[in-house]
Amino acid sequence: MLIKDLMSTPVVCCTPWDTVHTAADLMKTRGVGAIPVVLNRSEPLLEGIVTDRDLCCSVVAGAKDLDGITVAEIMTRVPVTCEPYDTLEICEELMQENQVRRIPVVDERGWCVGIVAQADIALRASASQVAQVVAKISKPSKSINPPYFDKGLFYCGQSHEMDEVLLLKRRREIRKQEGDSNMMFKNRTEAGQKLARHLTRYANRSDVIVLGIPRGGVTVAFEVATALEAPLDVFVLRKLGVPGREELAFGAIGGRGVRVLDPDVIESLGLSQLDIELVTLAEKLELKRREREYRGARNPLEVRGSTVILVDDGIATGSSIRAAIRALRQMNPARIVVATPVAPASTCNRLRSDVDELVCVETPEPFYGVGQFYRDFSQVSDEEVNELLDRAARQYRASVQDNAELASKGPR
Repeated sequence: MLIKDLMSTPVVCCTPWDTVHTAADLMKTRGVGAIPVVLNRSEPLLEGIVTDRDLCCSVVAGAKDLDGITVAEIMTRVPVTCEPYDTLEICEELMQENQVRRIPVVDERGWCVGIVAQADIALRASASQVAQVVAKISKPSKSINPPYFDKGLFYCGQSHEMDEVLLLKRRREIRKQEGDSNMMFKNRTEAGQKLARHLTRYANRSDVIVLGIPRGGVTVAFEVATALEAPLDVFVLRKLGVPGREELAFGAIGGRGVRVLDPDVIESLGLSQLDIELVTLAEKLELKRREREYRGARNPLEVRGSTVILVDDGIATGSSIRAAIRALRQMNPARIVVATPVAPASTCNRLRSDVDELVCVETPEPFYGVGQFYRDFSQVSDEEVNELLDRAARQYRASVQDNAELASKGPR
Protein backbone atom coordinates (compact mmCIF):
# COMPACT_ATOMS: atom_id res chain seq x y z
CA MET A 1 0.00 0.00 0.00
CA LEU A 2 1.29 3.45 -0.95
CA ILE A 3 1.26 6.60 1.16
CA LYS A 4 -0.87 8.44 -1.42
CA ASP A 5 -3.67 5.97 -0.62
CA LEU A 6 -3.37 6.58 3.12
CA MET A 7 -2.59 10.26 3.57
CA SER A 8 -5.10 12.93 4.54
CA THR A 9 -5.52 15.63 1.91
CA PRO A 10 -6.05 18.53 1.45
CA VAL A 11 -3.92 19.23 4.48
CA VAL A 12 -4.55 22.09 6.91
CA CYS A 13 -1.42 24.27 7.14
CA CYS A 14 -0.28 27.34 9.01
CA THR A 15 2.67 29.69 8.51
CA PRO A 16 5.58 30.56 10.80
CA TRP A 17 4.02 34.02 11.32
CA ASP A 18 0.70 32.70 12.64
CA THR A 19 0.17 32.91 16.37
CA VAL A 20 0.09 29.78 18.50
CA HIS A 21 -3.55 30.65 19.20
CA THR A 22 -4.30 30.31 15.47
CA ALA A 23 -2.60 26.90 15.39
CA ALA A 24 -4.52 25.75 18.47
CA ASP A 25 -7.83 26.88 16.94
CA LEU A 26 -7.04 24.97 13.74
CA MET A 27 -6.27 21.82 15.73
CA LYS A 28 -9.52 22.16 17.66
CA THR A 29 -11.81 22.95 14.74
CA ARG A 30 -10.26 20.37 12.39
CA GLY A 31 -9.79 17.69 15.03
CA VAL A 32 -6.08 17.19 14.33
CA GLY A 33 -3.04 16.92 16.56
CA ALA A 34 -0.41 18.27 14.18
CA ILE A 35 -0.26 20.99 11.53
CA PRO A 36 2.43 21.34 8.85
CA VAL A 37 4.05 24.78 8.71
CA VAL A 38 4.60 26.22 5.22
CA LEU A 39 6.17 29.45 4.02
CA ASN A 40 3.41 30.21 1.54
CA ARG A 41 0.01 28.55 1.19
CA SER A 42 -0.02 29.01 -2.60
CA GLU A 43 3.43 27.36 -2.87
CA PRO A 44 3.46 25.27 0.33
CA LEU A 45 7.17 24.57 0.76
CA LEU A 46 7.36 22.71 4.04
CA GLU A 47 9.13 24.64 6.80
CA GLY A 48 8.28 22.53 9.83
CA ILE A 49 5.48 21.01 11.88
CA VAL A 50 3.70 22.08 15.07
CA THR A 51 1.99 19.50 17.29
CA ASP A 52 -0.30 19.43 20.28
CA ARG A 53 2.72 18.32 22.30
CA ASP A 54 4.59 21.46 21.21
CA LEU A 55 1.68 23.56 22.48
CA CYS A 56 1.59 21.76 25.83
CA CYS A 57 5.34 21.76 26.46
CA SER A 58 6.23 25.19 25.11
CA VAL A 59 3.12 27.23 25.88
CA VAL A 60 0.80 25.65 28.42
CA ALA A 61 3.56 24.33 30.70
CA GLY A 62 5.34 27.66 30.42
CA ALA A 63 2.16 29.62 31.19
CA LYS A 64 2.69 31.76 28.09
CA ASP A 65 0.19 33.87 26.16
CA LEU A 66 -1.19 32.05 23.09
CA ASP A 67 -1.56 35.35 21.20
CA GLY A 68 1.95 36.53 22.01
CA ILE A 69 3.92 33.63 20.51
CA THR A 70 4.35 32.76 16.85
CA VAL A 71 4.37 29.24 15.46
CA ALA A 72 8.01 29.76 14.40
CA GLU A 73 9.02 29.90 18.07
CA ILE A 74 7.74 26.42 18.98
CA MET A 75 7.60 24.35 15.77
CA THR A 76 9.89 21.45 14.85
CA ARG A 77 11.90 22.89 12.00
CA VAL A 78 13.14 19.72 10.29
CA PRO A 79 10.31 17.19 10.41
CA VAL A 80 10.54 13.62 9.20
CA THR A 81 8.88 13.44 5.77
CA CYS A 82 7.79 10.86 3.25
CA GLU A 83 6.56 10.97 -0.36
CA PRO A 84 3.22 9.99 -1.93
CA TYR A 85 4.71 6.93 -3.64
CA ASP A 86 6.56 5.63 -0.60
CA THR A 87 5.20 2.36 0.75
CA LEU A 88 3.50 1.78 4.08
CA GLU A 89 6.58 -0.18 5.16
CA ILE A 90 8.79 2.89 4.64
CA CYS A 91 6.35 4.98 6.68
CA GLU A 92 6.38 2.37 9.44
CA GLU A 93 10.17 2.49 9.65
CA LEU A 94 10.21 6.29 9.74
CA MET A 95 7.63 6.38 12.52
CA GLN A 96 9.51 3.79 14.57
CA GLU A 97 12.97 5.24 14.05
CA ASN A 98 11.85 8.76 14.95
CA GLN A 99 9.14 7.81 17.49
CA VAL A 100 6.48 9.93 15.76
CA ARG A 101 2.87 9.20 14.89
CA ARG A 102 2.37 11.81 12.17
CA ILE A 103 4.51 12.49 9.08
CA PRO A 104 4.04 15.28 6.50
CA VAL A 105 3.98 14.09 2.88
CA VAL A 106 5.95 16.16 0.36
CA ASP A 107 6.23 15.99 -3.43
CA GLU A 108 9.33 16.33 -5.59
CA ARG A 109 9.29 20.13 -5.15
CA GLY A 110 9.26 19.89 -1.37
CA TRP A 111 5.64 21.10 -1.21
CA CYS A 112 3.43 19.66 1.51
CA VAL A 113 0.67 17.68 -0.22
CA GLY A 114 -0.70 15.74 2.72
CA ILE A 115 -0.04 14.20 6.11
CA VAL A 116 -0.15 10.58 7.20
CA ALA A 117 -0.94 9.71 10.79
CA GLN A 118 -1.42 6.55 12.77
CA ALA A 119 -5.17 7.26 12.61
CA ASP A 120 -5.07 7.29 8.77
CA ILE A 121 -3.44 3.87 8.79
CA ALA A 122 -6.06 2.60 11.24
CA LEU A 123 -8.88 3.81 8.97
CA ARG A 124 -7.54 2.53 5.63
CA ALA A 125 -5.13 -0.34 6.21
CA SER A 126 -5.95 -3.92 7.16
CA ALA A 127 -6.21 -5.00 10.80
CA SER A 128 -2.90 -6.89 10.64
CA GLN A 129 -1.12 -3.86 9.14
CA VAL A 130 -2.55 -1.58 11.81
CA ALA A 131 -1.43 -3.90 14.59
CA GLN A 132 2.04 -4.11 13.08
CA VAL A 133 2.37 -0.33 12.76
CA VAL A 134 1.17 0.32 16.33
CA ALA A 135 3.59 -2.27 17.66
CA LYS A 136 6.51 -0.77 15.76
CA ILE A 137 5.76 2.83 16.76
CA SER A 138 5.31 1.89 20.41
CA LYS A 139 8.58 -0.06 20.44
CA PRO A 140 11.63 2.12 21.26
CA SER A 141 14.04 2.37 18.38
CA LYS A 142 17.38 0.63 18.91
CA SER A 143 19.16 3.25 16.88
CA ILE A 144 18.07 6.34 15.09
CA ASN A 145 19.61 6.77 11.68
CA PRO A 146 21.28 10.13 11.10
CA PRO A 147 19.32 12.38 8.74
CA TYR A 148 20.33 12.29 5.12
CA PHE A 149 20.20 16.07 5.00
CA ASP A 150 21.81 18.49 7.39
CA LYS A 151 19.57 20.04 10.09
CA GLY A 152 19.76 23.42 8.37
CA LEU A 153 18.23 22.00 5.21
CA PHE A 154 14.88 20.45 4.60
CA TYR A 155 14.41 16.68 4.45
CA CYS A 156 15.15 14.35 7.31
CA GLY A 157 15.16 10.56 7.59
CA GLN A 158 15.19 9.78 3.87
CA SER A 159 17.32 10.20 0.79
CA HIS A 160 16.25 12.51 -1.99
CA GLU A 161 17.49 13.37 -5.47
CA MET A 162 17.40 17.17 -5.01
CA ASP A 163 20.77 18.75 -4.53
CA GLU A 164 21.31 19.93 -0.94
CA VAL A 165 22.96 23.21 -1.84
CA LEU A 166 20.26 24.18 -4.32
CA LEU A 167 17.55 23.32 -1.81
CA LEU A 168 19.15 25.42 0.92
CA LYS A 169 19.54 28.31 -1.51
CA ARG A 170 15.87 28.04 -2.54
CA ARG A 171 14.70 28.14 1.08
CA ARG A 172 16.83 31.18 1.84
CA GLU A 173 15.51 33.00 -1.24
CA ILE A 174 11.89 32.31 -0.30
CA ARG A 175 12.45 33.35 3.31
CA LYS A 176 14.08 36.60 2.20
CA GLN A 177 11.32 37.34 -0.33
CA GLU A 178 8.62 36.65 2.23
CA GLY A 179 10.39 38.70 4.89
CA ASP A 180 11.04 41.69 2.65
CA SER A 181 7.51 41.78 1.26
CA ASN A 182 5.67 41.09 4.51
CA MET A 183 7.40 43.41 6.96
CA MET A 184 5.30 46.55 6.62
CA PHE A 185 5.89 47.83 10.16
CA LYS A 186 9.01 47.85 12.29
CA ASN A 187 6.90 47.52 15.44
CA ARG A 188 3.55 48.55 16.92
CA THR A 189 4.82 52.05 17.67
CA GLU A 190 5.62 52.72 14.02
CA ALA A 191 2.32 51.14 12.98
CA GLY A 192 0.43 53.49 15.33
CA GLN A 193 2.24 56.51 13.94
CA LYS A 194 1.35 55.53 10.38
CA LEU A 195 -2.25 54.87 11.37
CA ALA A 196 -2.51 58.26 13.07
CA ARG A 197 -1.66 60.00 9.80
CA HIS A 198 -4.86 58.54 8.34
CA LEU A 199 -6.95 59.95 11.22
CA THR A 200 -5.87 63.61 11.31
CA ARG A 201 -9.46 64.81 10.74
CA TYR A 202 -10.20 63.68 14.31
CA ALA A 203 -7.37 65.69 15.87
CA ASN A 204 -8.00 68.27 18.61
CA ARG A 205 -11.69 67.41 18.95
CA SER A 206 -13.30 67.35 22.37
CA ASP A 207 -15.82 64.69 21.33
CA VAL A 208 -13.19 62.08 20.30
CA ILE A 209 -11.86 59.27 22.51
CA VAL A 210 -9.48 56.46 21.56
CA LEU A 211 -10.01 52.91 22.86
CA GLY A 212 -7.26 50.32 22.50
CA ILE A 213 -7.95 46.59 22.55
CA PRO A 214 -5.54 44.97 25.04
CA ARG A 215 -2.84 44.26 24.86
CA GLY A 216 -1.12 44.87 21.54
CA GLY A 217 -3.79 47.29 20.38
CA VAL A 218 -3.02 49.66 23.25
CA THR A 219 0.52 50.31 21.98
CA VAL A 220 -0.89 51.30 18.58
CA ALA A 221 -3.72 53.29 20.17
CA PHE A 222 -1.26 55.24 22.33
CA GLU A 223 0.42 56.66 19.22
CA VAL A 224 -2.96 57.50 17.71
CA ALA A 225 -4.17 59.24 20.88
CA THR A 226 -0.88 61.16 21.17
CA ALA A 227 -1.06 62.42 17.58
CA LEU A 228 -4.74 63.38 17.83
CA GLU A 229 -4.39 64.86 21.35
CA ALA A 230 -7.26 62.66 22.44
CA PRO A 231 -7.83 60.72 25.68
CA LEU A 232 -6.95 57.01 25.71
CA ASP A 233 -8.61 54.07 27.43
CA VAL A 234 -8.81 50.30 27.04
CA PHE A 235 -11.80 48.37 25.80
CA VAL A 236 -11.79 45.00 27.53
CA LEU A 237 -14.05 42.30 26.16
CA ARG A 238 -14.59 38.78 27.52
CA LYS A 239 -15.99 35.91 25.49
CA LEU A 240 -18.86 33.91 27.00
CA GLY A 241 -17.97 30.28 26.25
CA VAL A 242 -20.39 27.37 26.15
CA PRO A 243 -19.89 25.20 29.29
CA GLY A 244 -17.71 22.24 28.35
CA ARG A 245 -16.99 23.78 24.93
CA GLU A 246 -15.46 27.08 26.01
CA GLU A 247 -13.91 27.74 22.60
CA LEU A 248 -17.45 28.17 21.22
CA ALA A 249 -18.84 31.59 22.18
CA PHE A 250 -22.52 32.25 22.83
CA GLY A 251 -21.88 35.92 23.55
CA ALA A 252 -19.50 38.46 25.06
CA ILE A 253 -19.42 41.04 27.83
CA GLY A 254 -17.77 44.44 28.04
CA GLY A 255 -17.41 47.07 30.73
CA ARG A 256 -20.30 48.79 32.50
CA GLY A 257 -22.59 45.77 32.34
CA VAL A 258 -22.67 45.47 28.55
CA ARG A 259 -23.57 42.00 27.31
CA VAL A 260 -24.27 40.72 23.81
CA LEU A 261 -25.72 37.25 23.25
CA ASP A 262 -26.01 35.00 20.21
CA PRO A 263 -29.56 33.63 20.34
CA ASP A 264 -28.88 31.10 17.58
CA VAL A 265 -26.08 29.39 19.52
CA ILE A 266 -28.07 29.53 22.76
CA GLU A 267 -31.13 27.95 21.15
CA SER A 268 -29.27 25.32 19.15
CA LEU A 269 -27.37 24.07 22.22
CA GLY A 270 -30.30 24.40 24.60
CA LEU A 271 -28.47 26.62 27.09
CA SER A 272 -30.55 27.48 30.14
CA GLN A 273 -30.77 30.92 31.70
CA LEU A 274 -28.85 29.51 34.66
CA ASP A 275 -26.01 28.40 32.33
CA ILE A 276 -25.88 31.88 30.80
CA GLU A 277 -25.85 33.69 34.13
CA LEU A 278 -23.21 31.43 35.71
CA VAL A 279 -20.79 31.90 32.79
CA THR A 280 -21.53 35.63 32.73
CA LEU A 281 -20.79 35.96 36.45
CA ALA A 282 -17.45 34.16 36.13
CA GLU A 283 -16.38 36.27 33.15
CA LYS A 284 -17.51 39.49 34.87
CA LEU A 285 -15.10 38.76 37.70
CA GLU A 286 -12.25 38.25 35.23
CA LEU A 287 -13.28 41.35 33.28
CA LYS A 288 -13.18 43.49 36.42
CA ARG A 289 -9.82 42.04 37.41
CA ARG A 290 -8.33 42.89 34.03
CA GLU A 291 -9.79 46.38 34.00
CA ARG A 292 -8.27 47.02 37.44
CA GLU A 293 -4.96 45.64 36.21
CA TYR A 294 -4.94 47.93 33.19
CA ARG A 295 -6.57 51.11 34.56
CA GLY A 296 -5.51 51.11 38.17
CA ALA A 297 -7.43 53.92 39.89
CA ARG A 298 -8.39 55.68 36.66
CA ASN A 299 -12.07 55.91 35.76
CA PRO A 300 -13.23 54.65 32.35
CA LEU A 301 -13.84 57.29 29.68
CA GLU A 302 -17.40 58.31 28.82
CA VAL A 303 -18.48 56.57 25.61
CA ARG A 304 -22.04 57.90 25.38
CA GLY A 305 -22.28 60.66 22.79
CA SER A 306 -18.57 60.41 21.87
CA THR A 307 -16.86 59.61 18.61
CA VAL A 308 -15.03 56.40 19.51
CA ILE A 309 -11.91 55.33 17.62
CA LEU A 310 -11.49 51.62 18.37
CA VAL A 311 -7.92 50.51 17.68
CA ASP A 312 -6.24 47.12 17.39
CA ASP A 313 -2.78 46.17 16.10
CA GLY A 314 -4.34 44.15 13.30
CA ILE A 315 -7.50 42.31 12.34
CA ALA A 316 -7.57 38.80 10.88
CA THR A 317 -11.06 37.27 10.66
CA GLY A 318 -12.82 40.17 12.41
CA SER A 319 -14.87 37.99 14.77
CA SER A 320 -13.43 39.49 17.96
CA ILE A 321 -13.69 43.11 16.85
CA ARG A 322 -17.24 42.53 15.61
CA ALA A 323 -18.18 41.47 19.15
CA ALA A 324 -16.47 44.61 20.45
CA ILE A 325 -18.47 46.77 18.02
CA ARG A 326 -21.75 45.19 19.14
CA ALA A 327 -20.84 45.81 22.77
CA LEU A 328 -19.85 49.42 22.07
CA ARG A 329 -23.16 50.08 20.32
CA GLN A 330 -24.96 49.39 23.59
CA MET A 331 -23.03 52.29 25.17
CA ASN A 332 -24.62 54.74 22.67
CA PRO A 333 -21.58 56.44 21.13
CA ALA A 334 -22.20 59.11 18.49
CA ARG A 335 -19.90 57.33 16.02
CA ILE A 336 -17.72 54.23 15.94
CA VAL A 337 -14.52 54.33 13.90
CA VAL A 338 -12.52 51.11 13.71
CA ALA A 339 -8.84 51.77 12.97
CA THR A 340 -6.07 49.24 12.39
CA PRO A 341 -2.70 49.17 10.66
CA VAL A 342 -3.33 45.93 8.76
CA ALA A 343 -6.17 43.59 7.82
CA PRO A 344 -7.27 41.51 4.81
CA ALA A 345 -9.41 43.38 2.28
CA SER A 346 -12.15 40.76 2.64
CA THR A 347 -12.39 41.36 6.41
CA CYS A 348 -12.48 45.13 5.90
CA ASN A 349 -15.33 44.78 3.41
CA ARG A 350 -17.35 42.70 5.89
CA LEU A 351 -16.79 45.14 8.75
CA ARG A 352 -17.62 48.39 6.93
CA SER A 353 -21.36 47.92 7.31
CA ASP A 354 -20.98 47.44 11.08
CA VAL A 355 -19.27 50.77 11.78
CA ASP A 356 -19.53 54.42 10.80
CA GLU A 357 -16.00 54.36 9.37
CA LEU A 358 -13.22 51.82 8.95
CA VAL A 359 -9.60 52.97 8.54
CA CYS A 360 -6.93 50.45 7.55
CA VAL A 361 -3.42 51.40 6.43
CA GLU A 362 -2.54 48.17 4.60
CA THR A 363 -4.69 45.36 3.13
CA PRO A 364 -2.10 42.81 1.92
CA GLU A 365 -2.75 39.49 0.25
CA PRO A 366 -2.11 36.71 1.07
CA PHE A 367 -2.89 37.31 4.74
CA TYR A 368 -1.85 34.54 7.14
CA GLY A 369 -1.70 36.39 10.45
CA VAL A 370 -1.20 39.85 11.93
CA GLY A 371 2.32 39.13 13.19
CA GLN A 372 3.44 38.37 9.64
CA PHE A 373 3.57 42.10 8.89
CA TYR A 374 5.60 43.24 11.91
CA ARG A 375 9.34 42.91 12.30
CA ASP A 376 8.87 43.05 16.07
CA PHE A 377 5.59 41.52 17.24
CA SER A 378 6.66 40.68 20.77
CA GLN A 379 4.12 40.27 23.53
CA VAL A 380 2.90 43.38 25.39
CA SER A 381 2.67 42.97 29.16
CA ASP A 382 -0.07 44.19 31.50
CA GLU A 383 2.49 46.53 33.06
CA GLU A 384 3.23 48.11 29.68
CA VAL A 385 -0.48 48.67 29.07
CA ASN A 386 -0.81 50.35 32.47
CA GLU A 387 2.23 52.54 31.81
CA LEU A 388 0.94 53.63 28.40
CA LEU A 389 -2.45 54.57 29.87
CA ASP A 390 -0.68 56.60 32.57
CA ARG A 391 1.46 58.43 30.01
CA ALA A 392 -1.53 59.11 27.78
CA ALA A 393 -3.51 60.54 30.71
CA ARG A 394 -0.65 62.88 31.67
CA GLN A 395 -0.18 64.01 28.07
CA TYR A 396 -3.88 64.69 27.61
CA ARG A 397 -4.14 66.70 30.84
CA ALA A 398 -1.13 68.77 29.80
CA SER A 399 -2.64 69.32 26.34
CA VAL A 400 -5.98 70.45 27.81
CA GLN A 401 -4.21 72.81 30.19
CA ASP A 402 -2.10 74.32 27.40
CA ASN A 403 -5.17 74.85 25.22
CA ALA A 404 -7.04 76.48 28.11
CA GLU A 405 -4.17 78.87 28.75
CA LEU A 406 -4.01 79.83 25.08
CA ALA A 407 -7.78 80.41 25.02
CA SER A 408 -7.64 82.59 28.14
CA LYS A 409 -4.99 84.84 26.60
CA GLY A 410 -7.16 85.36 23.54
CA PRO A 411 -5.95 86.69 20.17
CA ARG A 412 -3.06 89.14 20.28
